[in-house]
Amino acid sequence: VFGLTDDDGVLTFTVYALEDGEKYVATSDRVAGAYEIAKYIGEQLDKSLEDLAPDPPEEEAPEEGEEEAAEPIESEPEAAAEPTAPDDTEPQSPGDDGT
Repeated sequence: VFGLTDDDGVLTFTVYALEDGEKYVATSDRVAGAYEIAKYIGEQLDKSLEDLAPDPPEEEAPEEGEEEAAEPIESEPEAAAEPTAPDDTEPQSPGDDGT
């Protein structure tokens, strides 16, 4: 049984496997009748709640010889570059060498 919600409310959709296991049928509470579903689709829909539950997470054990990561090595802060003296000369035009 599946419950689907849309603009008209909740739709109950039920999938049945027939006795021979080769045919699947679907019914709805909105539309009268039963409708055959392709076998491969019926098999995909025919799940138990246990089938739909996620697998429990696997705990990873450290491998042999593998140790916890060492603490990062702290590096020395880089020395700040010494400031350069400002250029006190004014730009000169080409050929303007004061002669």
